[in-house]
Amino acid sequence: VIISLLGLEARAARNEETVRILKESRNRMQAMSLVHERLYRSADLANVNFRDYVATVVEELQAAYSTANNIQVRLDLEPVMLGVDQAVPCGLLLNELVTNALKHAFPDGRPGTLTVSLHVTGGNLVELTVADDGIGMAEDLDWRRVDSLGLRLVVSLTSQLHGRLALEREPGVRVRVSFVKQTKGGKLDPGGKDES
Repeated sequence: VIISLLGLEARAARNEETVRILKESRNRMQAMSLVHERLYRSADLANVNFRDYVATVVEELQAAYSTANNIQVRLDLEPVMLGVDQAVPCGLLLNELVTNALKHAFPDGRPGTLTVSLHVTGGNLVELTVADDGIGMAEDLDWRRVDSLGLRLVVSLTSQLHGRLALEREPGVRVRVSFVKQTKGGKLDPGGKDES
């Protein structure tokens, strides 16, 4: 209901900045609600098939941004089951990273490729990577101190996952978030520092 109300408000708003804020809030709520929707539909009420979740979120975000028509999306996803405590922050991270790429990496209808990958390496380390071959980031831009709610959320959510955040600037932008998959006992290995 709240997602629908935000959509109605966005359609009724006249100010472009207000429309943008309402749409982004709607997308964030949609990312969270999808986790719970998948739990309710699953035989396993404790875990989310994150591979399927990623594919759905990326598809919905691509449809939400009309500027994404010239962007080819590539998905490289392994099956990963995540508990709800990790699926929600990881889903919000995914939402922010993909949204950022769709909004900023390919200005003026520039064509390009957005790649989203999800893998599990030895030791139950989950790696979520969002990469684009767009215009990239300015070298002098400190992405940890940018006054952007989206990037602040990415840093905060990575911390919530006790994870590591790495950013590469060329070509385009590649952001990799890695964290240890929660065990059945609920234990997490301590996370590391940010890398760039």
